[in-house]
Amino acid sequence: MSAASLINTISAQFSRYAPLPIFIFGFIGNIFNILIFTRPNLIKNPCSTYFICASFANFGDLFFGLVLRSLSDGFGIDPASYNMILCRFRYFILHSSMVLSSWFTILAGIDRFCISSRDVHRRQLSNLRYSRYISAITTVVGLAIYSHVLALFTIQQLKTGPYCYALVGPYRVFYDFFYFATFSFTPPIIMIILGLAT
Repeated sequence: MSAASLINTISAQFSRYAPLPIFIFGFIGNIFNILIFTRPNLIKNPCSTYFICASFANFGDLFFGLVLRSLSDGFGIDPASYNMILCRFRYFILHSSMVLSSWFTILAGIDRFCISSRDVHRRQLSNLRYSRYISAITTVVGLAIYSHVLALFTIQQLKTGPYCYALVGPYRVFYDFFYFATFSFTPPIIMIILGLAT
């Protein structure tokens, strides 16, 4: 067996079996988050609202990201590469839920920043009514700004077979930058700033 085929075999086996414990622990962890943060003594905490919303968003990551990616890479089953509706819906849910999860974590950090402030007016911004209102607005905005995925993602023929991604051309450049800005770059910087400021 050549080194290249050995690496391919190891990669395929890893793609098949490594996601299983991640899925199990992720699913159980999110269920526990929801159960813990909905307890009577914690549900009144505004920060709990953000963590509950982040846990629900993480389910989108698990099912539309981890499970479908594992089926695709590990078993060669990728229904999103053959069905346009599933292609667009999968990436819409996956990318918007990934972004929403990080945004809710940022909102929890902002809430902690406000509640730990010496300024009375800033501490008053941390309340349950605001957190529910902000969570609803954040969800709507997160879904709205990724709605273009529902129209502009397509199945493309590559050398390795069909693949679902952003249209080739200016939209792909825009989308890659957009996703980088809304998920990979801005949220971690905001989290670092909030962590240092709290």
